[in-house]
Amino acid sequence: MKRPGFHIVPVLLLLAGLCGSLTGQIRPWEAVSGALPAGVVSLDAADDGLLFATTRSSGAYRSADGGRTWTELRGADLLLRLRAVAPIAGSDLMAATRNHLLLSRNGGDSWHILPIKSETPVIETLSVRPSGGAVVALADGSLFRRDAIGNRWVRVTGDWTLPGMRRLAIADDGTVYIGTAENGVYTINGPFQGWRTPIHALGDQPVHDLRVMGDRAIAATASGVFRTGDHGHSWARLGELSANVSALALTDDGDLYAAAGSAVYLWPRHGAAWIPVADGLPVVPLAALATAENGSALLAATREGGLLRLPLDPLASGSSDWQETGLRNVAVHHLASRAGNLYAATAGNGIYRSTDQGDTWAAVNTGLTNLNIYVVMAAGGGALYAGSDGSGVFRSDDDGGQWTPRSSGLSSMVVLALAGEGTTLYAGTHAGGVSVSRDGGATWAAFNAGLPPAATIYDIRLTDSGEVLAATTGQGVFSLAPGESAWRSVGLANVDIRSLWSDGGDHGILAGAWYDGVFALDPNGLGWTPAGLPNTHVMDFTGDGTRVFAATHGRGVFRQESGQGTWSAFNDGLGSAGVWSLVIDGDGYLYAGTNGSGVYRTRQSQPTAVAPSQGPVPLAFRLEQNYPNPFNPATRIRFELVRESRVDLRVHDALGREVAVLASGRMSGGTHEVRFRGDGLPSGVYYYTLLSGGERFTRRMVLLK
Repeated sequence: MKRPGFHIVPVLLLLAGLCGSLTGQIRPWEAVSGALPAGVVSLDAADDGLLFATTRSSGAYRSADGGRTWTELRGADLLLRLRAVAPIAGSDLMAATRNHLLLSRNGGDSWHILPIKSETPVIETLSVRPSGGAVVALADGSLFRRDAIGNRWVRVTGDWTLPGMRRLAIADDGTVYIGTAENGVYTINGPFQGWRTPIHALGDQPVHDLRVMGDRAIAATASGVFRTGDHGHSWARLGELSANVSALALTDDGDLYAAAGSAVYLWPRHGAAWIPVADGLPVVPLAALATAENGSALLAATREGGLLRLPLDPLASGSSDWQETGLRNVAVHHLASRAGNLYAATAGNGIYRSTDQGDTWAAVNTGLTNLNIYVVMAAGGGALYAGSDGSGVFRSDDDGGQWTPRSSGLSSMVVLALAGEGTTLYAGTHAGGVSVSRDGGATWAAFNAGLPPAATIYDIRLTDSGEVLAATTGQGVFSLAPGESAWRSVGLANVDIRSLWSDGGDHGILAGAWYDGVFALDPNGLGWTPAGLPNTHVMDFTGDGTRVFAATHGRGVFRQESGQGTWSAFNDGLGSAGVWSLVIDGDGYLYAGTNGSGVYRTRQSQPTAVAPSQGPVPLAFRLEQNYPNPFNPATRIRFELVRESRVDLRVHDALGREVAVLASGRMSGGTHEVRFRGDGLPSGVYYYTLLSGGERFTRRMVLLK
């Protein structure tokens, strides 16, 4: 939390353009000798790490070692040459021969011929909905879909034709995207909404590649990369790359690679610009591009049959760097996150809100009479609260759209900290101690019994046991136990405490001090001990259950893993060493609010604590009931995976609205445990759903505050 009156010096950032030398950041392209024949038309990576290549006339191939060696895939009788291969999920994939449609459950080791009652068209391109079920194909100059009930191919295009169809992709909602050789892209609302006349976009230019992720589609064209998020009704250019883009590759995490001429560029999942990561492709244009080995390498297939491999430097791939968000050149006192929204309280610019994980921000200041905001808090019941420098507390019940004053009875109108559950709120003030509200901020009363006179409270933290902790300037930490009517000192007298942390886990209770670093409270009540970062101003903490992060003024961000007593800095790409606030959103992105350079974001954190077991691999896929249930505010969810696979675990409320992403990515076989916290969510019924390898389980849990 920022000291009142602290002078802000904006930091000027030097931004790199698209051009520039990459010497020393990446290794050169490596030719993979004799890997693939000529005529490669596609490269695809499956969830289990296998790679598949389809050629124009020489069949399909598979690699299990990141593209170094390849073996030809054959159909069910080992004589059928495959014309198209489409990974589905896990080790499942579908393929087409001249007259058959095949399904494999083991990455192509064996195949099952799917019965088709109608004549099978000569399939050129095949695409399968990511979650399975819907299958579409380009064949004989038309678009076909497989009718699974009738076991037959049905021509979708009807009376209309799409000239020059060559690229095909189907999104999870059934929307089909078709790229053409000279007529842009066509979009058809798919089987869930009935097949309709296609929407035409991107003019009369060639579309070289198409990719889908979630509800978005991305097209590589002769004039750059374009993206749509509204089922093809409108497309927007992605960044300033206006070259002829020949191929795209999309990772599981949403990082996008684009090949343009002899160079390859990266657009990080939540990036704001293209980043050059490779140059010097000896043969252009490319036929296909793919990532391998969890994003640690790029593969480029040329039209003449060559295959090139490029090991990626971790920094070049953006996997460990901080990234700028859309909020820049402002001082950010505090950050908060709830249900897909991110809020930034700033010095002199009020409050900003982002609904797209920091890509764009909008000021939400209607009703605020003071734009110097020290803290913003997302409380239960959907309310937001903001503490200001001289105008007390404001409340919003519509995600920041409108603010109203809620300051009656406050002991000081300079509010530095807010905490609470439901309608019980605590406000830490400058020279006014703590004020408490029992009615959602409508009225306040001083609650200072046991606190030093005219105390300044920089932070307030609620623990899992219901204890309230207060950090004071120069007078240590105070505690208010449930049911007690007076605060009691718990030590660190004469220390200027700026931040507190309690995660109920291995890290216990931490206190961050101005200049004096971090202190840890002994769990047996034996006092505080120094816990690292001496001679450092520690401004804020956040954590994910397995690690805790510390924001410092002057040294950036530090991280401490569970069970370890040391702190490690990770500041690559961070535009300011003065970090005042940290927060982790439901998707596991860690955000840093700086003292003049706005907000930065990284993927260093995970959504929650996901701890794999060391025991034997389970025999069945299983999702257990959370414990405890009902819970407040934290609970644990355990699930079992038979083998390594991609996992997606999400929480929704009773109306079906997503409130948290607990896990998303590849996980090893075994038992895993996830910790979910309901801070900022109202009491009620919630559902958590686990999706892995085409299987889905849902369970019910109750948050009771």
